[in-house]
Amino acid sequence: MVQLHVPSATAQRLWALPGAMMLGRRPVFENGVVRLGTEPVVAPCPSYLIEHPKGLVLFDAGLSPKGLDDPDAYFGILAQLYKMQFTADLAVDAQLRQLGYSHDDISYVVPSHLHFDHAGGLYLFPDATFFVGAGELSYAYWPPPGQRRTFLIADLLPTRGFDWVELDADHDLFGDGSIVILSTPGHTPGEVSLLVRLPSRTLILTGDTCHFCMELEHAMAAVDIPCSDAAQASRSISRIRSMRKSLPAEVWVGHDPDHWAQFPHAPEALV
Repeated sequence: MVQLHVPSATAQRLWALPGAMMLGRRPVFENGVVRLGTEPVVAPCPSYLIEHPKGLVLFDAGLSPKGLDDPDAYFGILAQLYKMQFTADLAVDAQLRQLGYSHDDISYVVPSHLHFDHAGGLYLFPDATFFVGAGELSYAYWPPPGQRRTFLIADLLPTRGFDWVELDADHDLFGDGSIVILSTPGHTPGEVSLLVRLPSRTLILTGDTCHFCMELEHAMAAVDIPCSDAAQASRSISRIRSMRKSLPAEVWVGHDPDHWAQFPHAPEALV
């Protein structure tokens, strides 16, 4: 396991890149479990750009820009289920350009997992090195029947020849404790979170380890959000809770609209 308690450096800056907004349901806590309620909520699908002296790191890549012209054709039933609010300026490559970067400037890409709302822009970075949790690639290409809808093969096929590194444990990206890929499986087999140490604060970006702060509060995954292993998903949330206290760190639950509003977004950077 990575020794998280001996960092020797920090990343320089982090930008939270607003992505598409999608309709979901706000969770409730009832009968001792977290479940999705009936109140609609519009949730963000962000990506994060982290600047380090050894290279730029992208965590998650949002929805595919290939779906901008005809969402129904590209995303299928997902476009109707989630009522996507997705415009060209919210695509990950457009947001990078707004910050003065191009897709060629990205050295490392870390998808939290390979669902369509996190992996759609991966094809834009053919020269980067990709890090993914163990089991994620095979699961994404051949998901069980109940999980197939949220993996789009059109997102994945263009990346088959890319430089993929599969991780079966935590991974200190630069060996200095500044950016650590955390193994937090359960939502999918290879789900990861990202620990980012900045000069003034330490963050844990959860991906879909948890979708809403309520899951973090109660240390359990919502029972009706599809996942590969519900018990493992809850254990991963408990791990994030423990790290939040012990490091200490701020946890950023990207899909939670209330939490998203508490942090600055690009073009403002966190330092």
